[in-house]
Amino acid sequence: MPNTDHITSIEGIAIDKANFYLINEHLICETLESKVIGKSDPNAETSPFPSMMVSDIMKHASGIMSGMEVIHSYGVS
Repeated sequence: MPNTDHITSIEGIAIDKANFYLINEHLICETLESKVIGKSDPNAETSPFPSMMVSDIMKHASGIMSGMEVIHSYGVS
């Protein structure tokens, strides 16, 4: 896979009988949902208003689509 900021790095691959394992880097970060709606505590109530500006949400959506485009270019669906 090419190096891109929109996909985690692959650290290793293993094949054991019929199983295929892909080991990727571990990122410690909040979820996209918590960033968009401002919910960092899973037990807290969500805000009715997004905590991010629309331009920031679009930047994240664009990054997700870019990463998906890279993955799909390798035949993964």
